[in-house]
Amino acid sequence: MSKAASRFGHFHDENGRSTFRVFAREKHKVVVHLTDTGHALPLAADPLGYWHASCDRLAEGSRGPRRRQFIGLPQRAGARGRIQ
Repeated sequence: MSKAASRFGHFHDENGRSTFRVFAREKHKVVVHLTDTGHALPLAADPLGYWHASCDRLAEGSRGPRRRQFIGLPQRAGARGRIQ
């Protein structure tokens, strides 16, 4: 496993790009909203529940991500009408 594959949050990968990696099992969408650019960076999921994306290296002194948005799967009612 590469060093980048074991890191979480924001870091610079071996190619010098800004990379984001989080664990968010059972979510169907994860987005990082970048403070300086105002862009939303959607992350891609892998089968184990890790989400990741890369973008051009954030400028030195950048405040990085403004917030992370985790959107879960819709809740569903069980056999007795309780939310699972």
